[in-house]
Amino acid sequence: MIITNINLRLVLQSLIGVMFFSLFFRAIAGNIYGVFEFLSILSIIALSLFYYIERNKLESLNLSASLYLFFIVYLLIITIVSAIIRSLDYNIEFYSLIFAGLYEFKIASLAFIFPFLFLVINRENQSRFENFLMFILKISIVYTILEQALSLIGFRDMFLAIVDAALPNTVVNPYGTRLGLYRIFGIVGGPHILGLLHIIGLLYFFMHKKTNWAALSLVAVIFSTSITAYAVLILIFSLYLCYTKKYLSIVSYALIIAVAAVAMYLRYDYLMSININSYNEYDTLSSLDTLLLNISGYFTLISSEIDPVTSKLTGTGPLSQLIVFFNNYPELLFFGKGTTYNFTPGHFDMMQIHNYQIFVSDYKRMSADFYILNFLEQYGLIGLILKILIFFVVPLLKLAKHNMHHVLILNSFIISAGHYNPAEYLFFMIFVSYSIYVIYFLRANNE
Repeated sequence: MIITNINLRLVLQSLIGVMFFSLFFRAIAGNIYGVFEFLSILSIIALSLFYYIERNKLESLNLSASLYLFFIVYLLIITIVSAIIRSLDYNIEFYSLIFAGLYEFKIASLAFIFPFLFLVINRENQSRFENFLMFILKISIVYTILEQALSLIGFRDMFLAIVDAALPNTVVNPYGTRLGLYRIFGIVGGPHILGLLHIIGLLYFFMHKKTNWAALSLVAVIFSTSITAYAVLILIFSLYLCYTKKYLSIVSYALIIAVAAVAMYLRYDYLMSININSYNEYDTLSSLDTLLLNISGYFTLISSEIDPVTSKLTGTGPLSQLIVFFNNYPELLFFGKGTTYNFTPGHFDMMQIHNYQIFVSDYKRMSADFYILNFLEQYGLIGLILKILIFFVVPLLKLAKHNMHHVLILNSFIISAGHYNPAEYLFFMIFVSYSIYVIYFLRANNE
């Protein structure tokens, strides 16, 4: 019983503490830290699995836990099968394609195995571990508010130096503003995910009746300038009212949303009527008008693309491409086309895939802006149904007063997947994965 003699909770908390500062470590020694983080995660997962096996039997897994395990196995099977088929179709060594597939899996889906980090958490140490998570969330809130405040008074470049060193390929405009606020990166390295992290903090502090920190979490969500987070917050509050059966509040909230939606549509219709044709005209718009155009841009670009030469919309957006693809290959609708790649020619050469033009044209990742469509393209309807079951349906069936914040965290994940892929941000996924663990794996009784 060697593993049970190690306080793995403290080891796990140490890893989370290190990951909290990952942006700074990547800025100092990105490659070294990346290898360290990856190996540390795998090592603690292995130790946690040994710990679980020492204390439990596999037969003790319930149906919902088995469903989650099947989801991970399904993703890996699609990755392996697509590598086998393509190695035969294109006469490429299997090891090259499986390496490429697992590399993409590591980036986009590795975080789905993170719930196994928490197998060492039980009813005896759960409260101490959750207190630690809330402490981390408090520090992240303070950092977000400080970054926004200091950026506004002239210290923006100090934070940009850290982000540029840690994330040299970031595509967010470093000096971009929204609602008069800078698009800050926070501790997670991205404005859209930063807002989602603070929604998780809001749910934790609201559940534990820490009203001051809940209010600061809401401020941090606003300071993140993430439209995705704003939309998730609106929908999560709707779900909260439904889950708590506050019917009068539901009606009032629906009326407020309806009035706001009508007002936004009328304003948007006016903005379209004045024909904004230049950046100078765009810059004269108010912050709310700019926000409104950003929201409309999401729905426009899901089905259309902007021609870089004529600046006109073409009907070749991600949704249109996906519909055309499945019309041409209906046999792939259920299981998807397999792994898609986001590689440069240099990556393909490194993996000895020299006819990379085929993979760029046929298997390139469709769009980074609409993760749910990417997921459907790769894993088909079966994968999408599994994901909806895991992050929405099953948590709803397990809903109780004591775990409502965990249910809402999982709901927020599937909602946010309509835009970027939250699973690519490992520190953020620590909190989502813990909620998965609580809903699917944590025993009701400490056996």
